[in-house]
Amino acid sequence: MKFAALLAGTLFAGSAFAQDSPYTVSIRDGKTVSQAAELPIDPVPRLTMTHYGNAIVGLQLGNITIMNGGAWPQFRVDGALVQSVNLPNQNTQALPLSPTGKPRHGWQVASRQGDLQFTLVTELVPSKPGPKNVAGKRLLDTARMTYVLENKGSRDVKVEFKVSMDMFLVNNDGALFASPTTHPDKILNGVELKGKDLPEYFLGVENANAKNPGMTTTFSLKNGLIEGPQRVVLTQLGAISGVNGWDVLPQAAGDSACALFWESKTLRPGEKRTMAWAYGAGLASNPENEGKVAILLGGSFEPKKVFTILAQVDDPVFAQTLTLDLPPGMTRLEGKEIQPVPAPVGSGSSMVFWKARVDKFGAHELKIRSSTGVTLSKHITVSRNEP
Repeated sequence: MKFAALLAGTLFAGSAFAQDSPYTVSIRDGKTVSQAAELPIDPVPRLTMTHYGNAIVGLQLGNITIMNGGAWPQFRVDGALVQSVNLPNQNTQALPLSPTGKPRHGWQVASRQGDLQFTLVTELVPSKPGPKNVAGKRLLDTARMTYVLENKGSRDVKVEFKVSMDMFLVNNDGALFASPTTHPDKILNGVELKGKDLPEYFLGVENANAKNPGMTTTFSLKNGLIEGPQRVVLTQLGAISGVNGWDVLPQAAGDSACALFWESKTLRPGEKRTMAWAYGAGLASNPENEGKVAILLGGSFEPKKVFTILAQVDDPVFAQTLTLDLPPGMTRLEGKEIQPVPAPVGSGSSMVFWKARVDKFGAHELKIRSSTGVTLSKHITVSRNEP
């Protein structure tokens, strides 16, 4: 798609403005209409989450163990390693309701570590719909771990963060890994994933056989707009269990393990850093944000000229489509009426683009309907200015 002309101009999310020509344009948001989701969530939790204390989280999928001993975070402050995050398991708190008033499955716990406030939020979320369950319900079978570091001190601090996990799947303490999007048809053993080789997700595999992997689990590295790890090391347990070590080398397993790294970042006083990853049966979704659509308008609304419609979709769901509904008095010029939402690149957002024109002065209601059951609208009024 050609975004250059659109991005070079002005984008209007909803406002009233006058242009140089003798007319006035008023734009305001219409009412958002939400219908029943096409893929409801099965309310029965399929994953058991356990807090072992000291920020360690353990997971069990039904009767199947999918990690050994839990996943434990560490961070360095100005190069000094914080050995243990003191989060007693008896101090866990239930998660508050979602912004839309829905209950959430999980818990949160916080602790002060010097000048840093450390908060761990562990939440059970549904896995994203895919080809196998597009006609059914999404399952609560994935855990999202969110870590928040806030600088409570009076000086800048440089913070690095990592999460380590001892791999175990079914009965295999040496279960390995796969990355279908970056290393198709391969089993990964002693590999570092970073840069262009860092995928949106990778898999844990029961069997070291790409054609017959047995049970698989999913590590979700990109969770909407929350900062995900910049590097992953697939290795053996001995490489991540050093008392004073920080960096981890990729080594063939053995007793397999992995480490997720977030790069160094300076936090100013009062600044927060929020990081997340997820693990479970499928690719983690963000129930509060997935498939969310925002409309941006640009160009000229003078009759017979061209304006642009940009739909930004956060964390698009599988097979999501958008439909542009223009009223009489407007004409679509470019872009199909119904368009699939492309896969996101990098930030977790995708773009869908149209061009249109206003054919006559007056009030117009532009609508975009998402296959997720949400309809958004913009009320656009174009009127002549009196001489």
